[in-house]
Amino acid sequence: HLPELRALGWPEPLAIWMAKTAALKWSDPMAWSLIMSLEQHEHFYERERPEHWHAMKLQAFQFTETMKSVLPGSFIPEEALALQLATRCNSFTHKRPVFEHVFALYPHTAAMMEHSCEPNCTWVDANELALMPEQVMLPLTLAVRAIRPIRSGQAVSIAYVALDIPTHRRQAALSQMGFRCRCWRCLDPTEYASGIFEVNCSCGGKQMPPEPDYDVTEAEWICNACGASRTWKAVREEDDNLHAAVEAAFIGDSEKEVELLLSGPLAKFSKQHYLRYLCHKYLADRTLRILGAAGMEVSGRLTATSASAVVAHHDAALQLMRSVLPEFDPMKTSVCRWQAAALLAVCRCTPTEPWRRYNLALRRVWAALREAEASAAACYGQDASCTNALREHIAQFKAALEP
Repeated sequence: HLPELRALGWPEPLAIWMAKTAALKWSDPMAWSLIMSLEQHEHFYERERPEHWHAMKLQAFQFTETMKSVLPGSFIPEEALALQLATRCNSFTHKRPVFEHVFALYPHTAAMMEHSCEPNCTWVDANELALMPEQVMLPLTLAVRAIRPIRSGQAVSIAYVALDIPTHRRQAALSQMGFRCRCWRCLDPTEYASGIFEVNCSCGGKQMPPEPDYDVTEAEWICNACGASRTWKAVREEDDNLHAAVEAAFIGDSEKEVELLLSGPLAKFSKQHYLRYLCHKYLADRTLRILGAAGMEVSGRLTATSASAVVAHHDAALQLMRSVLPEFDPMKTSVCRWQAAALLAVCRCTPTEPWRRYNLALRRVWAALREAEASAAACYGQDASCTNALREHIAQFKAALEP
């Protein structure tokens, strides 16, 4: 029935998930009851997104009609709608070698955790921990770790969406799950003066979101220097168009197009603007990907020019990451690790005399490794293989730095 299920507009993994999970009503009634008890935010969809709500109700009806000959008993559209909402609001997506995405629900644990754009926990696929080299692929197991102290009675929170995008894009993604976030970051229109969605005005001033919920109130943006204003509609259209252009360049894997965007239409944005950040991160990752990046060994395959370019792109990306991501974050672990590899390549191309300059290059490698190791220990654990590997590199560099 996959062709019929695809016709509902669902991605194939979601279509398979819906069909297999619906069968739990008879094969595992307890699991089915757990899923039905999860938060579904149906009132939010009905009130705030009526068109989306009616589309989901139609999909639920069509799903029950399609599955009549497959499911062993009666399955009504209301149950299909509840399953669709519970999945949309509570599921996690894992990546596997064979499938692009795999859906999973954790009713007793992760599904109960709140969202925050300043979370006190992070989650990773347990297979990423790789505590033992010979460890086989685990089932869809989630590892949740605290990345900051949590008081007794305080809510345990994780991020449901990417944190390196501005408020209006995070809220748009969260609205798919049926709510708006009201954390401190979302209520600060400048997002802690991070520059994540800031435009440089021609007068030298800054244009930035004027108030919280600017995507709802559609308040005008006013330059803090000359007072020039822009409507939210104009700002949003420009952002949507440039975001689409950036995504098209990424899909086409066009380094030249990305560089042209950085030097052209994105040049007027602040250095920490999220679209500039995405471009810098892509260019650094692309160089490492082409070289077949695998640990610190990639440093030996980087030329002086390519290594310097990777360092510059990572430096630009890390500026925003340090402003808006938690102190410890899996993405920060990865970027700092590759930054250390690129810095090591720069080191190898740096003359040992004068020693001061060479020593400074070594210290930058060590600092990047220390930042990566701190994030790895918090996110993956003290005994994870990536944490131990980073510790070994740190020890080697510490010995090299000693007189």
